[in-house]
Amino acid sequence: MRAETRHAAGEQYDQWQRLVAGLPEADGWSTFLSRHEAAPGSYTIGQAREEYGAQPQVKAARQSRDFVWMDCPIDTFAPGRDAYMQQRADHAVPGYAYLGLDGVWQAPGRMGLFGQSTDTPQERAEYARCMNEQLDALPPDTLLVAVDCHI
Repeated sequence: MRAETRHAAGEQYDQWQRLVAGLPEADGWSTFLSRHEAAPGSYTIGQAREEYGAQPQVKAARQSRDFVWMDCPIDTFAPGRDAYMQQRADHAVPGYAYLGLDGVWQAPGRMGLFGQSTDTPQERAEYARCMNEQLDALPPDTLLVAVDCHI
């Protein structure tokens, strides 16, 4: 699963690069959100959305069937091809939470309503690294069960 996901991520990254080739550099949503959070009275969330959406790369993403639903492809692909491929591969196997053979529940945050979690991107990355280490250390004959529960 990791190898397949890594390969697909490389293809997706390359597809993004083809889509935005020749367009001006763009700032990710995180930049605009930070500006708003630093001065909410003088820089509204509406202004942030408008300025973010006015960028040619964002317009291209929103007109593309492949990237229209992605939260922010600019932020997503900013770390570069190799880092993006590794991040996707790291998250290919671990689910949101893990109940280990020792009975200990592990999760990167606390799940709330509608699938919202208290975790941060850094916590998700650390959780994925830790879970992959634990999964790789399991005996080869261990059976894993994935359970998808919804509220």
